[in-house]
Amino acid sequence: MLRRGRRQWVEPNASNRVDGLSRAPRETARDDRPDGARRRWTESGWSAALLYLLAGLALAGAGLLPGRVLLPLDLVRDLGAWKPDPAVRVAVSNALLSDAILQFQPWETQARRELSAGKWPWTNPYAGEGAAIFANPAAGLLSPFTWLRLLLGDPGWALSVLAKLLVAGLGARAFARALGAPPVEATASGLLYLASGYSVLWALHPQTNVFAFLPWLVASGHRLLAAPSARLPWELLLRPAGRRALVRFWAASSDSPRPAVAGAAVSCFQLFIRRDFRFHSW
Repeated sequence: MLRRGRRQWVEPNASNRVDGLSRAPRETARDDRPDGARRRWTESGWSAALLYLLAGLALAGAGLLPGRVLLPLDLVRDLGAWKPDPAVRVAVSNALLSDAILQFQPWETQARRELSAGKWPWTNPYAGEGAAIFANPAAGLLSPFTWLRLLLGDPGWALSVLAKLLVAGLGARAFARALGAPPVEATASGLLYLASGYSVLWALHPQTNVFAFLPWLVASGHRLLAAPSARLPWELLLRPAGRRALVRFWAASSDSPRPAVAGAAVSCFQLFIRRDFRFHSW
């Protein structure tokens, strides 16, 4: 006699008989649904994106509060124009972050002013005899992270940093997955990358514009190398991986040239040594 067991038909035997009576093996909810949905959610990219978003909010969320700006505004208190006695030093939070308030924010304010007037921000007439803005790589006007600040003004700084952290984490996860890492380990790699000291310390600087796109660039090159093609270059760009590589390289090279060149060198070196590399669980 056949009886229904764990999702299959089994023949009763001595192990499932009690005093000559047959009994079917006991079914449990875990047997019927072995954590499938929960495991799929844990290993999905959506769960990783939510985790990275929460981590980004923990690091930059204070700048999204009403009346708050993610800029070291207290640094101006130690500048001659904002203190009564130039000879007296005023304690500030972190003087190493002065570039954001003394350079990047004024440049973007002038660029936003020029764009509002229907002009392209080629130069800044208030700096010297007209210092360059668009040609200044540190201004990073072609970076999508800068566009948030150009559109929203000072409140866009927190969103810009949050977007950098999110893009960096997802990129590191995509690169780890391209190397063969399991989903959970790849998600942990992305979290470590976005919360690294370099990513957090230089979050207000243009170097992290490149840093956020670097793993996407390397992952795209990895996929291109894994699926080589003899097609012509312009035909290769029509493929999804080719389009991703092109866009991400453009995004990485739209800011400071030194990190972009270094990132391209790292990508080429990784592609050179990658051929026999495979991810191994420890």
